[in-house]
Amino acid sequence: MRSSHGEEIRIYKPGIHNTQAGPDFLNASMKIGSQLWAGNVEIHIRSSDWYAHNHETDSNYDAVILHVVWEHDVEVYGKHGLAVPTLTLKNLTSSDMLDGYSRLMSGMHRWIPCEDRIGEVDTLQMESWLMRLYIERLERKAVDIQTELRASNNHWEATLFKLLARSFGSGINGESFTSMATSFDFTIVQKLNEPFDLEALFMGQSGMLESEIEDGYYRSLQERYSYLKRKYTLRNESVEAPSFFRLRPTNFPTIRLSQLAQLYARSDGLFSKLMHAGDIDELFALLYVKAGPYWSGHYNFGVSSWNSMRSLSGPFKELVIINAILPLRFCYAGYLGRDDSDSIISIISSIPSEKNSIVNKFRAVCEAPGNAMVSQAFIQLKKEYCEHRKCLQCAVGNHLLKQ
Repeated sequence: MRSSHGEEIRIYKPGIHNTQAGPDFLNASMKIGSQLWAGNVEIHIRSSDWYAHNHETDSNYDAVILHVVWEHDVEVYGKHGLAVPTLTLKNLTSSDMLDGYSRLMSGMHRWIPCEDRIGEVDTLQMESWLMRLYIERLERKAVDIQTELRASNNHWEATLFKLLARSFGSGINGESFTSMATSFDFTIVQKLNEPFDLEALFMGQSGMLESEIEDGYYRSLQERYSYLKRKYTLRNESVEAPSFFRLRPTNFPTIRLSQLAQLYARSDGLFSKLMHAGDIDELFALLYVKAGPYWSGHYNFGVSSWNSMRSLSGPFKELVIINAILPLRFCYAGYLGRDDSDSIISIISSIPSEKNSIVNKFRAVCEAPGNAMVSQAFIQLKKEYCEHRKCLQCAVGNHLLKQ
């Protein structure tokens, strides 16, 4: 590369992208001609934008060592009256790539810009990109888990409990169940090893035992919760009440909280077992729980229904594994300095693809394996790349630009 004055440019460090006011890149290092420079880089479409943006009067731009522009239409001078070296990109860019970019950007009105061309990407390249996207999704979830860990004083088992509570609450009651799990110290769960006690704790903290219902089991839970509330000085003012609205009976909060209670009553060392499970069958076995005996004939207090075991279904277990267990395993492996990616990918690849609008639309325009790793990757691709039009950071976009 050469400057507008013919000087050779060698960039050693591009600098740090500046998202605040001032030059676009800070602390860059480069050699222009025979002189080594350290400073900032400003980028414009035209050189004259320097003056249009009043940079000549702004001291933040005094240390600019390179002006990168598409078109060089005017000389730019710094505070000492010296010309700021300019790099023009117009003549360095392939016309084919520009044409490819124009074709890609012309699809901005579509669901995704490359909707009509994504199928052109080689299968092997696409699968490699989807695997990377899934790891990116785990990395993003790990950030949220780290926040939860700090709130739990780095208590991994307490963090697992909150993640499982959110998953058991699903979309409608996820926040409610999380607020319940956060409303008391996890050590209380560890001290209570009877499912009845845990059910009383979970339902009582969720505000589900505050009515007057003529039902023997309900009354028993009320009495037990009253005892636990006094013993552990429990408070639940900040707990969001769970909802029954638009839920199938199998997803009622009564059933899900009872199942969560059963899971923690019978699973000593649950965290360790889930973190070291070797395959999907082992995880399924650890998640084999059914609601307490009362719930085999009820979905709500005092209302009889047909008898059923009320156990966790296979699809529900899969969602718990996808949304809670595997992200926590990824985060925990990082904490231990291990790479557990192969094991995690093996497990999620054995789970059937999720079905939602994003996944369905991607499958309509491109071919990919029908497993949950791919469906999670599709969600990451849509939300983090397509919606923000980051085609230049996407392997699909880069491939199409070269066509």
